[in-house]
Amino acid sequence: TEFDIDTFALELNVSKSTLNRKMKAMTGLSPVEFIRNIRLKHACTLLKKPFINVSEVAYAVGFSNPKYFTKCFKKEFDVTPTEYQKKELEMVCDSCDAWMYCVRIGSICRKRNSHQPGQKRGR
Repeated sequence: TEFDIDTFALELNVSKSTLNRKMKAMTGLSPVEFIRNIRLKHACTLLKKPFINVSEVAYAVGFSNPKYFTKCFKKEFDVTPTEYQKKELEMVCDSCDAWMYCVRIGSICRKRNSHQPGQKRGR
């Protein structure tokens, strides 16, 4: 379902102009910006899952255009959704320090052929 300003105002039983005024006063954001912010934060959660691409995430959180989603995401978080997802899925093999991707799903270390999914840690 589409959650827009009309639905938001209706749910709160206020006019759109009152909603706009109160949202600006309480959050510093317009209702459109507030809803977009919530959608982008939900997108961060979805991007932490392997096997989901950026377009699927964009549609899942209510954007109808993946390019616009990427533009908004980059503006909000200073990285593209792809960069964010790559960083979140980046793992290191504890036994050989090789950087692995999607280790959470049970990849096997190619160097030593014996590794359990490692803990995420910075470079």
